[in-house]
Amino acid sequence: MKNPECARYLEKIAMAHWTKVYFRGMRYNLMTSNIAESLNKALKGCRSSHIVELLKFIRSMMTRWFNAQRKKSLKHRRQMSLEVDKEMTRRRNAVDGSRVGSVSNWSIEIVGKFNGKHHVLLNKKKCNCRQYDKVQIPCGHAMLAADSIALSYQNLVGN
Repeated sequence: MKNPECARYLEKIAMAHWTKVYFRGMRYNLMTSNIAESLNKALKGCRSSHIVELLKFIRSMMTRWFNAQRKKSLKHRRQMSLEVDKEMTRRRNAVDGSRVGSVSNWSIEIVGKFNGKHHVLLNKKKCNCRQYDKVQIPCGHAMLAADSIALSYQNLVGN
């Protein structure tokens, strides 16, 4: 059942604010474009506090977040973030056992375990699975294709 209030609200704001398909920029797998949403969730438990206490809480929370990120970044020695690295490993493992067929230097066909075929254009950073297009992290097919021509994965990330 539809909620008429929700429908009216969504009709008032631009579609780019509530749907990925109409957003002109790259979201890089982030579903929110509003940092206020994230902060509101983090501050949920202390919103009724006095302003000074609220500001102390925010300062303490932000200090913890930035310190945790700083420590994490000091340990990281790769070109890509840990999250991108984990996602790429997951995607690469998902296509293990697939066969690689070279069409040309940059155009490669990947045949999966169940004979599903994917066409990768490495020079354009595209694959017909469209997973690559969505978040600018190479799909497993693109990584298999890159392996076949000894191309580093870091060359495949982003635009």
